[in-house]
This record gives sequence, C-alpha cells and structure tokens, in this order.
Amino acid sequence: MIKTVIKHINDYYAVSPEYLFESSPDTAVFRNGSTNKWFAVIMCGIKKTKLGVNSDDSVDIMNLKCDPVFSYAVVDGERIFRAYHMNKQHWISVVLDKNTDKAMLFDLIEMSYDLINKKR
Repeated sequence: MIKTVIKHINDYYAVSPEYLFESSPDTAVFRNGSTNKWFAVIMCGIKKTKLGVNSDDSVDIMNLKCDPVFSYAVVDGERIFRAYHMNKQHWISVVLDKNTDKAMLFDLIEMSYDLINKKR
C-alpha cells in the first residue's frame, strides 16, 4: 500500500517523499512544492496503543491535514484516528494496509494538499 500511495502522490502532485529523520528512516514526509508545507507523513510500525487502540499490534499510518469540522465525520477509531504525533485538531492518521479504501485515501490526500495550498 505504501508504494501505491507514494506513486499516487508523485503522479498527481509531482512530489517525492523526503526522509528527514535518522531515528525513523521509514518516515516519509511530503511537502507542497509551492508552500514547502507538509501535507502528508507516512510512518511505519506505529503501535496501535499510540492511536488509542488497546492492542500491542503495529500498523503503518499516513498523517494528513484535515479540516477540523470534517475530521469529526471521518474519524472512526478503527481505520482513521486523531493524528498520532501531530496536532489532533488539524491532522488525522489513516491506517495503511490491504483494507485501506484507496479512493477515500486519495480524496483525503487531495483535501490535505488543498488545505496546505490555501496557506500561501
């Protein structure tokens, strides 16, 4: 799923991942080319407990900028969460695995990109 998401972002937004953190070499940051603001972050191997789930399992996630009002409609506590390691009012975390609804994820990526683009 991660390769599919990276390819989608590169194809639609002409943005490649940046790997900025030595301590987390799998963490990929995506920036809007015109504003240099982050619109997406992929993090691998995040414990579900960090997302508020009572489980020792780990998941790969993507953090996305989200309209605070809209986030109340999409956060379900199963596949989409208040953001891990980001501002929980303005960011969400989406689980990336074989059950991820790609169409919805791509729509959320577009929303995130557009929100950052408005910050010029």
